[in-house]
This record gives sequence, C-alpha cells and structure tokens, in this order.
Amino acid sequence: MDNLLKDLRYSFRQLLHFPAFAAVAILSLALGIGANSAIFSVVNTLFTSPVAVAEPQTIVSIFTKDEKNPGDLPVSYLNFVDFREKNDVFSHIFTYTFTSMSLTRNNSEPDTVIGGIVSGDYFDALGVKPVIGRGFSPEEDKTPNTHPVAVISYGMWQRNFGGNSNLLGQTIQLNRHDFTVIGVAPGEHL
Repeated sequence: MDNLLKDLRYSFRQLLHFPAFAAVAILSLALGIGANSAIFSVVNTLFTSPVAVAEPQTIVSIFTKDEKNPGDLPVSYLNFVDFREKNDVFSHIFTYTFTSMSLTRNNSEPDTVIGGIVSGDYFDALGVKPVIGRGFSPEEDKTPNTHPVAVISYGMWQRNFGGNSNLLGQTIQLNRHDFTVIGVAPGEHL
C-alpha cells in the first residue's frame, strides 16, 4: 500500500512538470471512456434490452428461402396476404418495413423522416397501446389507399408537433399523399 501511494505522488508530480502531456493524457482518457460508454449504450439497447412489447416470447419471424439466393429473405406482400388469409395457427400476422419518407404539414418545407409501413394488425400483435388516439385496424390495410391513416412516433409528436394533443384527426403529407393522424405510439416504440 505504501508503494502505491509513492507511485501516485510521483505520477502527480510528473504531470505537474509536464502540463501539455497531462492535458493530452486526460483528454485521451475522456475520449476513450466516452466512446466506450456510447458503444456500450448502443450494444445494450440493441442486443441485451428486452423488446418493448407485451409478450416478446410469443413473437416469431417468418422468412422465405430461395436456393439461388442464400440466406433469409423477407416475405413479399402478396405472400403475406396469403399467409394472413390462410392462417389458423397464429393469433396475429403482421408485416412491416422501414423506409425514408418526406413529411409535410400545413404547406411547410418537407422533412425527411424514417417511417414504418405496417399492416393493420401491427399494434395489436405487439400489444402496444398508443399514448393518444388509436392504432390501426385490420380493415385499414385490406384495400389499398382507401384508409390513408398514420400513427406517429412519440419523438416525432414532440419534435415536429410540440406534443399537441389536437393533432388527432389532422392531415399530414407523407411522400405527397394525405394521411389522417389517428394516434401517437409510446415513447419506447417506433
């Protein structure tokens, strides 16, 4: 223990004699610790945190296989419709994909946002209840373009709309198509 104290005193004296070296050493430590913390946070969120849905142990993914293209491939929308119509095993079947979209409201300048295109059973299957409003109904995706509705994320609601609860029923444009806002997803969901 005595040697440790001597070593620490010697180290501090050396750092005081060479302030530029001390500054670089402290900055290097700060950057290293900060980078490690950021990487750990991302890894923890993506790989070790539980999925924020009601019963994650009941959710399965369906992929297709193709001998000419190795690996798991997403299911096409037409195959999804077939699965949904002929389903007698699962309580819910839903599909989703993420894409960038152009968001416009009240003739403002468009913003590029990342959004999910989901089937009507999405929120029910995940057991997610919107903060305000409602989720999609299964009927809203049976006939294309007949029910143009949107559920926005909690973050978008706060950032782009100031948390205004009067947003429900208002129209926004996504990729130059009008959608009526019917709900806001909880903060931990997309």
